[in-house]
Amino acid sequence: MASTLAQQLAQVQLLQGQAPGYKKPKGKPSLLFDYQKAADVDGAAIYEIGCQGFSDLCRLNPQFSALREALFSRAAASVLRDSLDPAAATQLNEAVEEFCLLLTQHFLSPGAFRALEYLIRQFRR
Repeated sequence: MASTLAQQLAQVQLLQGQAPGYKKPKGKPSLLFDYQKAADVDGAAIYEIGCQGFSDLCRLNPQFSALREALFSRAAASVLRDSLDPAAATQLNEAVEEFCLLLTQHFLSPGAFRALEYLIRQFRR
């Protein structure tokens, strides 16, 4: 039976374009790092990078400062999006949307990419 299962798995791998024994490289999508390096960067480092980017954005446009508590505080960094009640999830969505609208004027600045890297990792759906 195990040999039949192994044959079936090998056939599925071939159909998916993978050679038997193929291992997908470890990695994560990222705006700042290459695919493999991104997997090695921990959440605390990403938070610090995001806060640096957010500070840069606040210098460019003080309106960003209003979003510090909702998105870039230590409390926000510990939020698990899946565990939020609907009202809190709505507030978070509104804060992210407001941030993105403000960001449009500064999207090509280095701070924008650093802040987005944190937001994407922290609050992905």
